[in-house]
Amino acid sequence: MRSKWKLWDFFKANNRSISPDKKGLYAVHCFDPIIMKLFKDQIPSQDLEGGKLHILTAKDVTADWIEQNLQTMGLFGNSESYLVHFAQDLSKDAQEKLLNEELLLDDRYFIMSFEKENDFYKELVGKDSVHGIDIQAPMFWENRELLEFFSSYTGVYLDYSAAQKLQDSVEATCSNFLNILEQLKINFGNESITSDKLDEVLSKEKLDQFLLAEYFATKKFSAFYKQLLSVSIGTESLQRFFAFMQKHMGKICDPSYLDDKKKLSKYDRQILSCSKIWKKEDALRSVGYFKELEVEAKLKKPLLTQRLRRDYLRTF
Repeated sequence: MRSKWKLWDFFKANNRSISPDKKGLYAVHCFDPIIMKLFKDQIPSQDLEGGKLHILTAKDVTADWIEQNLQTMGLFGNSESYLVHFAQDLSKDAQEKLLNEELLLDDRYFIMSFEKENDFYKELVGKDSVHGIDIQAPMFWENRELLEFFSSYTGVYLDYSAAQKLQDSVEATCSNFLNILEQLKINFGNESITSDKLDEVLSKEKLDQFLLAEYFATKKFSAFYKQLLSVSIGTESLQRFFAFMQKHMGKICDPSYLDDKKKLSKYDRQILSCSKIWKKEDALRSVGYFKELEVEAKLKKPLLTQRLRRDYLRTF
């Protein structure tokens, strides 16, 4: 059966992600991969046979694999526990077996991690024999609760002004909050964080993605490339930034998601304003452009910087 949770409520109520008294099939949907990692990290090794959780992806779990590993007894019994990522991509044959056939899971766990709620997930969590866990994304007015959760998780505590500044400075995502809080932990340990201390870390981050996004979205292309080329960051940071820019320009291309919001944040108002100065086809082309840059950063292409310099020169 399916249970729905707020992120902070789930981890407050469960010091273990899965109960040692409730073995069997789990279907877990988390709104962010970081939350799934926290879920996995909170499965004690002592609850697992051999102290190990075997990690698979959907392509590994075929109908034959299920029959051999979950439906038959091996020479020494079947005691391994598994975590399957991208479970929404399981083949139809594998889905049918998991939905309709008996599995031998009395003494172990088979945990399926879903990145989206497809029909298979909904049917699976409707079964009484399945432990369904849905950790839901915060609502737009719950950014403070999201920050407080990661503050407690990292053991980094911000005073009121610092917490407010952090919320105003970055988009409220798990990765943004977690990355900055971990940097604060490294720099200041258990000290209470003030606005001045937060400024030190924000400046050391160097790549101000929201300033850069504002430059690009308002078509200040020369300032965008000049600022981007002036910072010294690794390819992983660039990869994350280019992924962010795809989402940012995608929102400018189609700001209709704002229609359902009762109150617009400063970031939402910027998206709405910038959408009026972009043609849809041009915004779509920019999404493709940042996708190309993300791939080049992921592959650590040595000519990426040269490409950015070339694009900078084209703005004159």
